[in-house]
Amino acid sequence: MILRHWVPSLICSCRRYLIVVGLIFAGASAAAPQASDVKDIMEHMAHLRPLVGTWDADYEFHNRDGTVDIVEPGTFKVSWVLDNTYLEIQTEHHRPEDPSRYWTYFTFITYDPVTMKYVCTFFYGRWSQRVTEDGVFDERTKELRTIGLVSLEDGKRDEHVRNIYRLTGTDAPTVIHYSRYSDESSERMDLVIKLRRSEKPPTKSSTESKQHG
Repeated sequence: MILRHWVPSLICSCRRYLIVVGLIFAGASAAAPQASDVKDIMEHMAHLRPLVGTWDADYEFHNRDGTVDIVEPGTFKVSWVLDNTYLEIQTEHHRPEDPSRYWTYFTFITYDPVTMKYVCTFFYGRWSQRVTEDGVFDERTKELRTIGLVSLEDGKRDEHVRNIYRLTGTDAPTVIHYSRYSDESSERMDLVIKLRRSEKPPTKSSTESKQHG
């Protein structure tokens, strides 16, 4: 009787052990970056090189009739991070008449070889929500176009958003933001960010030089 109960228990324990070991090895295999993936990421991120550097920015907030409600000064600081597979964008803008009224947010951009899309993740000061967008780069127009959804943006409604990063020149990129709430029938262009270079971009980082050297 004892043997009859002990053997099935031993078999179950062995099965659980083998499943756990298998999951560990599978996770390790999935997490390991492939050389081809890294190369793919680098090649696609190279399209965004014109953004790198420090910029003065004009945040133009637009009304539905096309008029500009207010222009707020700000900054864009764009740099390579995480072995040059991400761009980190640090941004700030404030009311010109009252600098104590300011807004900050971080954006991290990379390319996902699996989905074959760029992924943008936004982190905002004084707001715990994280927003993710994905999109594609149009080599003909030199534009990165992303779309996303902000859940309960105003506490009641979801907000559909999209951004266009126009990189047609190295001296004056522009970011155009569109928005549509879930109860609205059409989107609106509500923000245009015009950049002016305040510092020249650095040459290839030491990490990037080693990878491309």
